[in-house]
Amino acid sequence: MPGGEPKTIITNQDAAMTRAISIAFPTTFHRLCIWHITSKFLVKLPHSAYKEYWREFQKAIWDTDNKDEFDTKWNIVVTKAGLTDHPWLSSMFDLRESWVLAYAQHFFAIGMSSSQRAECSHAFFKQYISRRISLMDFIIRFERHFLINVKKS
Repeated sequence: MPGGEPKTIITNQDAAMTRAISIAFPTTFHRLCIWHITSKFLVKLPHSAYKEYWREFQKAIWDTDNKDEFDTKWNIVVTKAGLTDHPWLSSMFDLRESWVLAYAQHFFAIGMSSSQRAECSHAFFKQYISRRISLMDFIIRFERHFLINVKKS
């Protein structure tokens, strides 16, 4: 690669991608997309725990300045929620060095913590794609959206 390996790559938790990055770029810091991880809380946690403790998880994730502070806040909310043995939360805590901002401050990422460009595209296309929609319907909807945005600008 011209100029050497990238310093940081941000991806989702795809196992094949993780293996490929570790082989192709052994000195590159592989960060996990914080958007993907935080969006899984709703699905992975019991509904009542998500509803009651989501804000506290957010504070632990986003409002900590150092590793110890994150670990303390995380452990407090996990204990309060009665989720100390929750397998997914335990795995996310074990992987915290690759997605929690307080652990990745020494890696250059220009303030990025998610695969932002891809997420923007995914969100856009999810508006127009479903299992029931035909390719022709998708194209019509896409063109309509495009024309509306052209008129706005």
